[in-house]
Amino acid sequence: RVRPVKGTGHLLIRVAGLGSTSSSSSILDLPSDQLGYQHGEVFDFSYVGDRPGEPYRARDTFVDVDQSARKLGDQLRAMGRDHPGREVDLVAHSQGGIVVRTYLERYYDAGDSELPPLGRVVTLASPHGGAPIATAGWLIRGSASGSAALDVLDSVAPHVPPADAPSVQQLREGSPLQRSLDETPLPDQIELRTIGGTDDFIVPSSNSTFSGADSHVVVNPKGPNDHAAITADPAATNAVGLALEGRAPPCTGLLAFMRNAVTAKLLTDVEHGIGLMGRAAGEVVDRQVGTDKWERQPGG
Repeated sequence: RVRPVKGTGHLLIRVAGLGSTSSSSSILDLPSDQLGYQHGEVFDFSYVGDRPGEPYRARDTFVDVDQSARKLGDQLRAMGRDHPGREVDLVAHSQGGIVVRTYLERYYDAGDSELPPLGRVVTLASPHGGAPIATAGWLIRGSASGSAALDVLDSVAPHVPPADAPSVQQLREGSPLQRSLDETPLPDQIELRTIGGTDDFIVPSSNSTFSGADSHVVVNPKGPNDHAAITADPAATNAVGLALEGRAPPCTGLLAFMRNAVTAKLLTDVEHGIGLMGRAAGEVVDRQVGTDKWERQPGG
């Protein structure tokens, strides 16, 4: 159990990820009370509206990440007006971490008097290096028949983010957004810790950090879905708490380090392989039915 950071007086904005809703998301499982936040100090980013906590639907998370980043700026200004002088920490899950990073790198201005002072920033299972599963979908959409097959899948599985949604396209490895973020440093005064999951098949641990992060931690949540379970994982909560206190991350043993690296490489290779095989199969079908090769341009 993490030691609560008592009396800090900070506020917290939790930023949920792709496919979340205002009432259903993994970030809601973050044990904010264990992290020292009191009642009335925890707020949730909304993918719509100008203030934290406004209701949003899953499809609202599919929009251009830059648009969501600007929403975060609007909501931080609202926090500054409602709670003058109170420092705000940011903890984000999955796509939420890319929303936060995009805001910090493109729009944050420490000299803006309308903004509240920012404290620590932590991302959990965020695809800072891109999501191989999004890359696989992009590869499959490189043929007309592959694109049509994914369209059918999107229509029968509405809870799954559409492979051609703007934010999904932006989360693939090497997308224009990913390249832009890698070329832009974080503001000097921002301290950001990244946390990934050992067996996360959505965002392998090697992709859950970036060179500009102050520190990186890999944890191994219980259960088959590290990506969702990481927000409630005790080891992850401990790493978040240490970051909020400005303390060094917990140490990782050599065996755990090696396992993390091997597992991340395996998961990434498998997902890339699925994408390449899907693309190749689609191109074969295209030739057989006489359909011209077609490739969708990724979003920026």
